[in-house]
Amino acid sequence: MIFDLADLEIVQEQGNLEDLIVHEMAHVLGFGAGPLWDNNLQGRNSQQPRFTGSQANREYQRIFGFNAQDSVPVEATGGPGTAYAHWEMGSFPGELMIGSIILASVLSIVAVMEN
Repeated sequence: MIFDLADLEIVQEQGNLEDLIVHEMAHVLGFGAGPLWDNNLQGRNSQQPRFTGSQANREYQRIFGFNAQDSVPVEATGGPGTAYAHWEMGSFPGELMIGSIILASVLSIVAVMEN
């Protein structure tokens, strides 16, 4: 992981440094990037991308009470590095793997991906 030192100080002052590190570690482990993510991402470059991995979907449906056809919404906005690589912010308020670390605080079990 590489961090921008100028931004790192600001993030630390805001009290979000630990969350930022965990967030970026999840990306290193494949969340939002790599073949596992890509193979389970439907609707890339659309306004309604979805993650279709079975484990993430099972937990998403369990937590939110959706039926088996529902898959996990992925962020479609925010530009390179955010769009199609994070959970959709409106569906996951406060989740650590949304595109805004300042608004995040909890890593949900939905972030568990396939082996």
